Order: sequence, then C-alpha cells, then structure tokens
Amino acid sequence: MYKFPRFDNGMVVAINLTKPVTISGDDFWGRKSSITFTPVEMNGWWRDIDKNIGRISLGNIQSQKRRLCFSDVDGVWLNHPEHFTVLRVLGLDKVAIKCESKWPPYLLANEMLTRLSPFLQYAEYCLKWQNISTSTNAFVGLDLSRYTFVHPTKNEISIDAMIDYNKIGELRDSFSFNPAYDDLQLGIILSSKTQGWPKKLFWVGKFARKFLQWTHYQRVSWPQEETDVLYQFINHRILDILGAIGAVSLSDDRLISCRIKTEKGGHSSDIEALKKSV
Repeated sequence: MYKFPRFDNGMVVAINLTKPVTISGDDFWGRKSSITFTPVEMNGWWRDIDKNIGRISLGNIQSQKRRLCFSDVDGVWLNHPEHFTVLRVLGLDKVAIKCESKWPPYLLANEMLTRLSPFLQYAEYCLKWQNISTSTNAFVGLDLSRYTFVHPTKNEISIDAMIDYNKIGELRDSFSFNPAYDDLQLGIILSSKTQGWPKKLFWVGKFARKFLQWTHYQRVSWPQEETDVLYQFINHRILDILGAIGAVSLSDDRLISCRIKTEKGGHSSDIEALKKSV
C-alpha cells in the first residue's frame, strides 16, 4: 500500500492503481458528485468518456475565475482538478478519470490521497524529469506586482511563494520536492484548507453551511475564525502550484522539473507561465 513518495536514482517512483476507485462526496455547490479513477496500460492521465479514453494534454488545461479547469472544444468538462492533479507530482500514473458532472467532490488533497491509498502500489519504473531550458513568466492581469516566474533547474521542483492579503498581512515560504524532501511539510501542504477570501464571502458561507448543508465550508480557512490563517493560505498556495505542475505533466511518463518564484500570483499566472515553459 502506498504511504509516501519514493525516489530512485533521483526520480519519483511511479504509483499505479490496482483497481478502479470511485470517490463520492459533495461538490463545491453542495450537490452529490463522484469521480472514478481507473487504471490503464498507457502512461499519463486520460479522460474516460463512456469507456472511450482520450489523453489529457496541455491544451485541455485552463484557468477560470480563481480555479483551474479541464476543457475541450465543447467547453469546461472538469472544474478545480488541482486538488488531485497534485497526485501526479507524487507519482500517480497510468490512470483514467471520469466524473459524473463538471464539478467533482470538493475534497482536500490529503482526503483524495487517503481514499486512493489502499488501492495504490509502487511501480517498477520512475517518472522521468522533464528539464525545461528557458525561463518564463506571467502576471495576474495587468498587475506587475503579482506574478509567477518559472526557471530551469535540474531534477527537482523548487517553490518560493509569497502571499499578501489586505489587513491580514504577508507571508513567504518555500518547498522543495527532491529525494531530500520534508515529508512533514508535504503532509501539511496536502492537508491545507482553501483560502477563505475575499472576507465578505464569510457570511455567505456560514448561511450556506447552516441552511443548505454546504459541507465545503469546513474545508475553507476563514480569517474571521482562524488565528493561523496566513499559515493555511501559504500552504494552500504551494499546493495550488504543485497541482498546476502536476496538471501540465499529465500527457506521458514525465514530470516537469522547475524552480518557481511567485509573489501574489494565482492559478492564471501559474498555468500561463508553466505552459510557456513546456
């Protein structure tokens, strides 16, 4: 059974599913939803459409209104996949996904991993590092103070992130994913809650939780309720970046090696900069 990422000769050991696994829960809007992960024989991640599978490629990945999404010529077919594409960084390979709707169960990354872990096994091969050759960047809209820079590095993922929230404060943290990675820090990142922002949505969330059974509320870190909110925010920011790296690494047996520096960036700047780099 899978417990934690392994490295062999500096590369991430791949993990494969032993059987199809369906994960059920409430989606972002409180509706019942499910997503199924099915093992396949080909490297990469695939979309299962009525048992006909198609490879998930770079062109399928977009950002929309503070979230990532998978899309095709017919529009968006899956919202906020970053909570489970981070599993690609951890080694998950040869899998097809199928969701009942455009909105999968809204679970934290560690919740997804916990439900899949009993059916994961280490493979006898590794994901190859895809070392990029040039630096790229992207900004959030026209605000040059909010950016994501992607730089070449060798055989690792390195993240330096800074967040700054009005009337709450700013915080910087870093994370490196290589054979010497900090497993305790990775666990904290995977269990981090979504940012409860802007603050004005707090009462909307409270109302939805009480009267609409909106269970997503418990997976949000609100400044009005938590004292360590910046700590939660920075860890979820790093999680989003790992999810974006995983999302652009789904098409074969490779994992992008890069050094990311971001200040007040977001999904749009992450994906734009990463797509330019590959």
